[in-house]
Amino acid sequence: GAYTQTTGSEITLTTVTIPPNIMGRAGCLTITPAFIIPSNANSKTTAVYFGPSVLYAKTRTTSTQETPLIDVRNRGVTNRQFSAWATTAGPATSSSSGVVNLAIDTTASVDITFRAIINVATDYCILESAGITSRPFS
Repeated sequence: GAYTQTTGSEITLTTVTIPPNIMGRAGCLTITPAFIIPSNANSKTTAVYFGPSVLYAKTRTTSTQETPLIDVRNRGVTNRQFSAWATTAGPATSSSSGVVNLAIDTTASVDITFRAIINVATDYCILESAGITSRPFS
């Protein structure tokens, strides 16, 4: 049967709360979501937020999956971060895809939110899984 969905605005798929101080002053989080989307001409956007800030957002049409490797690191202090991600590359590869500078206080809890936007009611975006790995370093 047919189905319909919210179109044109962000849909929160899930939120994971990171505990305070888990990153230390120079620690790192690696975030690895696996989104499934239909292959058609319609645009579908997948996004990952770190607190209120967009870490990653990509719009796709004919892809059937989006599995970015997202890395966010404290810069020697707990309120400044650098994030880089690779849309189709594995760890330890170079990427010109994205660089984000943030100012989130990681001495407090931080939400990592996975979101999507679909523009046609019969499209979908499924968050199949998501991994978050913490490597603290003081």
